Amino acid sequence: MNLLTRFYRIVSYNLPWKLAALFASSTLWMAINGSEPNADRYLNLTVMPFGLPKQLVVADQDTSTVEVQLRGPRSILRTIDEEDHRVALNLRGAEPGDVSMKITAEMLDFPRRVRVVQINPPQIKVHVERLLTKSIPVRAVLVPARRNGYTLSDATVTPANVEVSGPSSRVDRLQVIETEPINTFVDGQVERDVPLAGAGKWLSYSPNTVRVAFAVSEVEGRRTVRNVAVALRAAVAGSTLDPAAIEVTVRGPEHRLASFKAGDVASYVDGAGLGPGVHAVTPQVILPEGFQLDAVSPAAVRLKVPEAAPGGAGKGSDRTDQ
Repeated sequence: MNLLTRFYRIVSYNLPWKLAALFASSTLWMAINGSEPNADRYLNLTVMPFGLPKQLVVADQDTSTVEVQLRGPRSILRTIDEEDHRVALNLRGAEPGDVSMKITAEMLDFPRRVRVVQINPPQIKVHVERLLTKSIPVRAVLVPARRNGYTLSDATVTPANVEVSGPSSRVDRLQVIETEPINTFVDGQVERDVPLAGAGKWLSYSPNTVRVAFAVSEVEGRRTVRNVAVALRAAVAGSTLDPAAIEVTVRGPEHRLASFKAGDVASYVDGAGLGPGVHAVTPQVILPEGFQLDAVSPAAVRLKVPEAAPGGAGKGSDRTDQ
């Protein structure tokens, strides 16, 4: 038995009952749908102009969407996806200037049993201009532009200019293109790719991102603290310093200098190997990390080393740290 014969037998088996079942189901479907009451649904459809020559572009339109009222069986209305439908405006043959177009139901494509009741607005006006491309400089937008205690270098933008295309009236009045805001709460050298602001419906950029480089550095300041105690190290017992405290001037980050105090500085002189008498010695100064020594006043202090006591173990045998 060949394949065609088997297929014929399968189809013809109980054929009257099969036809009756098909007729009954079709009749039932038509009865249900035919008797279903109509309902209304409102859609907001995007307006999509098309057909303009390459040298022309839409510069403005009085609305970007239209509201469409539909009427039909509820079951069919529920299947309509708003995103699948657009209002297509055919602008073939348009010239620069204002163009008004009436929106009709024939411009919309909906299922057969659904009809368009109302379109709002019923007419759309678009403004057509010549397409203009122009090279325009780019400016980096640093936010914040100033930070207390920090300096921001001038930003370098690469490329310095971009090609801007769009309606001639919009492109003509552009003097500069700005980047999207760039966060400056960083330290050191910064280099990153940043998108340009303002691109979208009317304007396009080439390229649409630029590389921005700038530097953030702490502002350096100076501060003088007084009465910094000078300690004695490896000095003969009874040795004295004159003066015993000094004045220290430091350089460092301005925002840290406000709280800088004498207690943040350590200073000492080393009396090791010094015999009896008065010696001019330079105080050594130890500062917290991030600070540099700018000046010490006085630059030297007098260290008086006493004579060894009679019967002592000898010069320099009895030493002290203070």
